[in-house]
Amino acid sequence: MRITAKKIKKVFLPKDPDKAWVEIIYLKPGVRVMIEQEGNVMTATQKDGEMVPLLEMSRKIKRKMFFKEVIDKWGGFQDSHSNELQAEPGNFDLVNREIPNFYDWLQEESDKFIVETEKSQEKSKGN
Repeated sequence: MRITAKKIKKVFLPKDPDKAWVEIIYLKPGVRVMIEQEGNVMTATQKDGEMVPLLEMSRKIKRKMFFKEVIDKWGGFQDSHSNELQAEPGNFDLVNREIPNFYDWLQEESDKFIVETEKSQEKSKGN
């Protein structure tokens, strides 16, 4: 089995005067499954006097894993002192808190990239 090279797409933050951008990585199906599975947290609740296990999705864990897996590089993100922010986990959370809908936007861009990539792969298999 040959491991394929990672596929990357550069996307620009909409309506950003600094033209901030993110290079996103195509999330292969196995990575998407891993994010879903690792984001699951076992909890329990009491029902009819008995403890019942529940499997719940931890949005926080899923978001952190998503950022880690999908962001390759970025540019144009600066801290309050105009220093360039590096593309690293602590800064992912900072940017997500400061930029409204950053996670949702990145998720949407990733989903579009997945569809584009998989359509392209289907097309090349047909040739």
